[in-house]
Amino acid sequence: MSRFNILALVAILCLIGSCSHPSTDENFPCEGVFFMEITDDIHKQVCSKSIDNYELLSDALHLRVLNNELAGKVVFKISLQPYTGPGTYYLGQNFQHSCELIVQGSTDEFYKSTSGKFVINHADQKTLNADFEITVEGFYNKKILHTRGGVHF
Repeated sequence: MSRFNILALVAILCLIGSCSHPSTDENFPCEGVFFMEITDDIHKQVCSKSIDNYELLSDALHLRVLNNELAGKVVFKISLQPYTGPGTYYLGQNFQHSCELIVQGSTDEFYKSTSGKFVINHADQKTLNADFEITVEGFYNKKILHTRGGVHF
């Protein structure tokens, strides 16, 4: 990935809502309902105060967080199927569960999970408390990003 593409990705992520008021929980350092931190050469935190879509079915859990900004948008999607209740769900090529990170703007990129886990502490029709550590790879640029974060609403 060229330096320009990396800077464009950072610029887009910088435009996403910032985490200006950290909470007391070190694993969830923002006041929003979604937190993601990219822990590679470019260290960036992303917070969102809303969930775009949350669906809990008898055998599936789907989550989508969408951050729209003037310079583009970032979409974070999790799909756990089969879903069997609270617990640890592993992501990657050998698992049915998936995660996508889509960055649209000056350089569009689609990242898919290559490994990681999504740990659900509690889930019902209106609330979700989960944490994750996921590695994603860009479709075009082949850049590997390590993310961690959580969903608490």
